[in-house]
Amino acid sequence: MRAVTEEGVGERTRIVLWGATGSGKTTYLAALPIAAMQDSRQREANWLILGTTDEAARVLTEGVSELATRRTFPADTSRSAHLSWSFRGRERSRGWHRRFRDTSFVLELPDTPGESFLAEPESPTNLEKTDAEADDGVQGVIYLFDPLGDADREERDLRRLVTTLGGKGQAIRAGDGRLPHYVSVCITKFDRPDLFRPAAEAGWVTQDEDSGIPRIPGPQAEAYFHWLCEGFRSVSARLLRDCLTTYFEPDRISYYVTSAIGFRLNAQHGFDYRNYANVELIDGQPRISTVPHPINVMEPLTELEFRIRTADGARGRRRG
Repeated sequence: MRAVTEEGVGERTRIVLWGATGSGKTTYLAALPIAAMQDSRQREANWLILGTTDEAARVLTEGVSELATRRTFPADTSRSAHLSWSFRGRERSRGWHRRFRDTSFVLELPDTPGESFLAEPESPTNLEKTDAEADDGVQGVIYLFDPLGDADREERDLRRLVTTLGGKGQAIRAGDGRLPHYVSVCITKFDRPDLFRPAAEAGWVTQDEDSGIPRIPGPQAEAYFHWLCEGFRSVSARLLRDCLTTYFEPDRISYYVTSAIGFRLNAQHGFDYRNYANVELIDGQPRISTVPHPINVMEPLTELEFRIRTADGARGRRRG
């Protein structure tokens, strides 16, 4: 991956990535180029992902190499650094007409460690923007929710989220009391047997007609999220869920069940319930069994950008 300077990024939608330590931010980022290549084959889309700095380009390149070539997981990013990536795409428009649209957005990781997973108030990447300033600030949020996180980390995650959002008072619009940003909640690690098995037994899982790959359909993702929060996780998860719908407009939140590496596939590239775990221990270290097939990794980003762009268009601010 090569870098493109901030000056070359231009005016476009800005999206930030949130998530606690261990939620999979680094792995999610590494899976994006792989998912983009699959997206170009399956949905007539073409995405170019560029780091806006040499460091951002390096993180992306090394992450892809680890996932796809060495089949190991990228190490969690441990130092604070503002990183961003430019997405430039041409994809088929929604609807019956065979039209294509060009679009672009920037994905930012304002602070790398999960312990401080939002920028400080003085940072130019913070969310302290009014609607009038929206074009200069962050407009969208990707939030990685780890259903397998331990209770202590979940409680810290909740406390950080409440503290951070509670300090954004000047961004809250008069009249509805909520922040104006659009949010994609990614429920991660769908491929893990300790998560996939109970979800399948509870009837949440279906299979694609063509590929047979298990998925939780988009319209069911929010209900699945509530099911996890109500029964599968601790009370802190329910409070975190309530925090999201308290600080953000519920109709601006979308939910996705995701996996950065996907399921293990057989020699015919099919799914087998008898052998689907895509991670195995080798010499005590987790290794990815087959080439990653990310599930719902690009969609939370591209659909988030679409929601923001069409909302802007409805207000008369048309974009290309």
